[in-house]
Order: sequence, then C-alpha cells, then structure tokens
Amino acid sequence: DTQSEESPVNVIHHYFYYLLIIVFSNYTFSESKYKKLFLINNKSIIKIKFTKAGKNKIFSSSYRYRFSAKIYDAKNAVIKPDKTLISITTKNNNFITINFGNTKIDTCEKMFKGLKNILEINLSNFDSSKVTNMAYMFDGCSNLTKITFGKMDTSLVKNMESLFDGCIKLKSLNVTNFKTSLVTNMKRTFACLHELVSLKLSNNFKTSKVTNMTHMFYHSFVLASIDLSMFDTSGVTLMDKLFTGCSSLEYLNLSNFKTYKVKNMKNMFYGCKSLKSLDISNFDTSNVISINSMFSGCTSLISLNLSNFNTSLVSNMYRMCYGCSSLILIDISNFNMQNIRMCSEMFSNSTNIRYLKILNVQTSTTFLDYIQGEDGLNNIDNLIVCQNSDI
Repeated sequence: DTQSEESPVNVIHHYFYYLLIIVFSNYTFSESKYKKLFLINNKSIIKIKFTKAGKNKIFSSSYRYRFSAKIYDAKNAVIKPDKTLISITTKNNNFITINFGNTKIDTCEKMFKGLKNILEINLSNFDSSKVTNMAYMFDGCSNLTKITFGKMDTSLVKNMESLFDGCIKLKSLNVTNFKTSLVTNMKRTFACLHELVSLKLSNNFKTSKVTNMTHMFYHSFVLASIDLSMFDTSGVTLMDKLFTGCSSLEYLNLSNFKTYKVKNMKNMFYGCKSLKSLDISNFDTSNVISINSMFSGCTSLISLNLSNFNTSLVSNMYRMCYGCSSLILIDISNFNMQNIRMCSEMFSNSTNIRYLKILNVQTSTTFLDYIQGEDGLNNIDNLIVCQNSDI
C-alpha cells in the first residue's frame, strides 16, 4: 500500500509542509524504494500548471496509476514521476507546477476528477499527443473558472465522456483546437455547466464516429446558443436528454442532424423553456423506440410539426408534450400508434392546444377517444381534431 509506507520523502513532507515553495530537481528517485515523491491534500491546491515535458517514453494507464502523477485522487494529490521538477506552494499561493520529465501520458481519465478547490488549470505545455482517453478529466471540478488548453493535441482521443461534467463555475470554454475525429463517446461531455455563457467549437470538432450523445449538454442552464453546424450525427444511436435543462436556449439549428440510427430521444428537449420554435422536419425517427417527455416543459413553443415522424417502433410517448403551456398547434398526422404501450399524459398541462392534426394517424378509435379525454386538453370545446388537410 503506497499510502501507508513511510519513507524519507514522507519525513520531508511532514517537516516542510508549510514552506511556501519546495523544489525537487535533478534527482532520480527509485520506483522500488520510493512509492511517492510528494503528498499534499487537494484542499491546498487551487492552481495546476504543466511545464514542458520530454518525448521519449510512453507508459500505459496501469503504469501511470502505479507510478505517475496521481492528482486524480479526490482526497489527495500525489505527485510521483521519476526525473521530474515539482514546485509546490501551499497556503496563500496554492500552486503546483508539474513536469512529467521524459514521459508521455496515454490517458487522462479522471485526471483532475473531484478536485473541488481547483480554480485554474494550464495545459499549454502538456504533451497529450498519445492520449486516447479523456473521460471524466475535469469531472466535478466545481470551482474551476479557467482552463488554458493552448495547442493541446486531442487527435487520438476516443472517449470524452463527462469531460467537463460538473464544472459549474466555468463561464466560457474554448475548445476550437480540439480534434475529435476518432471520438466515439460524448456522453455528458458538456453536462452541468451551470454558468457557461460561451462555448466555442470549430470545424475540427468532428462527430462522425460518435455513437453516444446522451446528456451531452444536460443542464447547461444559461447557454443561449450552440453552433452545431459541424456536427455529423450519422452514427449516433443515443440522443436522450441531449439538451435537457438548457433553459436559456432560444434557437437550435439542427438541419444537419442525421438521426436514422437513433433509438432513444427520451427527454431530448426537456425543459428547453426559451425555445419558441423548433424545426426538426429532417429527423428520421424510423428506429426510435422512445420519445417519452421529448418536448416536456418547452413552455415557449407555439407550434410543433411532427408530421415527418415515423413512430412505427415507438412504444413510449408518455408526457411527450407535457407542460407545453404556449403550444397552440401540433401536427402528428403521420404517427403510427400500433406499438404504443404508454402514451398517458401526452398533452397534460398543455392547456392552450387548439389544433391537433391527426390526418393519417394509424391507430384505433380508442386513441382518439383517449386524446379527447386527455386531462391536459382542458379547452376541449375549442379543440379541433383535424382528420383532413385544413391546417
């Protein structure tokens, strides 16, 4: 157990913990003799900066966790690479500079996960050219306000799950240098960025290999716009909760979205209460099995045209338009309800619906009876159920 082993280094740590700057340089520590170079509680660290590293050696994630910088521990920051310079300032100037020496890291998974007191991370000189995994890299850094990427190389990365998840204090994020052509997993990549105002992407942000976009922008409350023009979603199978809780989004251009492989659209736009219009006429839903709560809480939507939706495989429409309090017109004229197992409260609390177009709906009269009795359609006397092309 590396944590319990006593060594001369631990003695140094014990006696010099309160020094403002401690520098180790030009000294080689034996891996077998010293299990860690320095230990400092993460509550004392507010800044991390990487200095330039060499390019000679590559080590795997298992080797890294045993031997390299273990800042990934939520309780402690353990810095222990061989042939390295580490300067640590504690107390008032809490700062760490890390040089991994002659090493290249091949994974950044959970690298800074859970370091709740970190305010700033500078990766300008971090050599990431061999990194394939960035999952959870900044997950839970709840006080982080600034990340400097410089020209960080992400060209080999395949996993970006929860990359910035829970960085609730970040107000701007510039990832225009990110190259993501190999990434397959973007689940929760930008989730829970509660104060994010600006997200800058570029044409380098390619998504052609991505299969999972669930929760990707989940609960990014104040983000008013997202440029998704570079997105290729032709390989995506999961889009559930993609924009859930993006309550400040006023406009979404999804005209380039290819959705023919998508199976789940549950809660996709849930709580997007600032959206006044939504054009998803290009959506291919032929493989979708759930649109549960897809538009729930979209309180500013006035009309919704779903006439292009192929719902032949859909089994769950529960609360599809729940609480769409401004919705006046909805077109579900080509819905196929044959496989539906749950469609209760489809329009509950959507009390302003006046026009419901069901021209070619493949269903039984029981569904018509059901929607006429739907508790959300309170203005039943003014409701027009159109079985012709009048609207």
